[in-house]
Amino acid sequence: MAGINIFSEVRVVLVEPKVSIRKEFQSVLEELGCREIVETGNLKDAEEAFEEGSVDLLIGEASLPEGKLTNLINMVRHGKMGDNPFIIAMIMVNDSDQQTIREVIDCGADDILIKPTTPENLRQRLTLFARGRKKFVVTTDYVGPDRRTGHRPGTMEIPQIKVPNPLQIRVAGRSGSGFMARAIASSVKQVNEQKIERYAYSMNWMISRINLIKKTKKEVEGVDINKEMVRLHEIAADCRSRLTGTCYQPVAEMFLTLDHMTAAQLKLDAPTEGKDFVLITKLVKVIKRQCDSLMGRTAPENAEMGGEAAKGGAEDKPKADADSGGTKIGSGRPETRLAAQSMEQKLSA
Repeated sequence: MAGINIFSEVRVVLVEPKVSIRKEFQSVLEELGCREIVETGNLKDAEEAFEEGSVDLLIGEASLPEGKLTNLINMVRHGKMGDNPFIIAMIMVNDSDQQTIREVIDCGADDILIKPTTPENLRQRLTLFARGRKKFVVTTDYVGPDRRTGHRPGTMEIPQIKVPNPLQIRVAGRSGSGFMARAIASSVKQVNEQKIERYAYSMNWMISRINLIKKTKKEVEGVDINKEMVRLHEIAADCRSRLTGTCYQPVAEMFLTLDHMTAAQLKLDAPTEGKDFVLITKLVKVIKRQCDSLMGRTAPENAEMGGEAAKGGAEDKPKADADSGGTKIGSGRPETRLAAQSMEQKLSA
C-alpha cells in the first residue's frame, strides 16, 4: 500500500497517549498518503483541532488522562463541536473494559478497535471505510451509525439517514466546489428534523408521566419530576437551535415560549405546580400535534441552512446576557410573562 496516496486530502486527528503506538499508526496513515495529521496524546489538543474545523477522520484511545474521547465524539455528532458531525470515528479500547465499550457504542463512533490492534488491522479498516459506511439513526440522545439488526416489534420505527462519508468523498476527489459542504448541510437538516420529531414525542411522554405521578401521588422508581422539568427545558432549548431550515420552523414561536416558561418554572421551589405548569402541559401537547402535522413537509423556501444554527450550535440559542443585561431567561421578565399570556390565549382559542 505504500506510495499510493489515496488519502492525500484526508484530514486526521490521531489521539494516543503511548508514543510508540501513535508513531506506528502515524506511519500507516502516511503510507496511505495522509499529509494533514494532528497527532497528540491528550484530549485538549484533539478538542482544539476540532474547534479549528475540517476534520475528516478521528482515531483515538477511548480513555485519556484528561477525560474521555467518547464525550468529544458525542459533542461532534450533536453539532456542538467542529464543522462536520459526520466524521469517521475509530476508537481503541481494551477488550476487558465492557463499560468503555458500551460508552463508545453510545457516543456514535463508527468503529471499535480492540487492543492490542495492529497497524495492518488499522490499514484494512481505513480501506473499508473509504468504500462505505453505515447509515445513521437519530434518537433523543444518540446520533450515529445504525447497529440494529432489525426493527423490534412494539418499538417506534426510526428511519435511517445516508450521511456523507468524508473518506470516500476525499478519496474520490469530490471535496472541491462545495460538494462536501452541501452534503453535510443536507444531512444536518435531516438529523435536525429527526431530532425534533423524537423530542416532540419524548416531551409529550414526559409531561404525561409528570401529570400522572402528580395525579396518583405515587412515586415511580428512578423518576424525579423536577429533573424531568430540567430535561424538558434542555430539550426546548436544543430544539430552538435546530429549527432553522427544517420543516418545523413554523413551530419556532412555541418552542421559544416553552424554553422561556420552563426556565422560569425551574426557579420555583415547586416547578411542576401552578398555572404556568398547566400552560406548559397544554403547550407541549400542541407542539406534538403541530410537529405531527408538519412531518415530512418541505422546509420554507426562505429558510436557509448554514452556520451554527444549521448544525445545532450555540449561535441560535438564547442570548440572555446580550439582550437582558445579564438576567437569565425566564426570570420573570415582562416579555416572558407576555409570551405566556399570548400562548394561553392561543391555547384557549
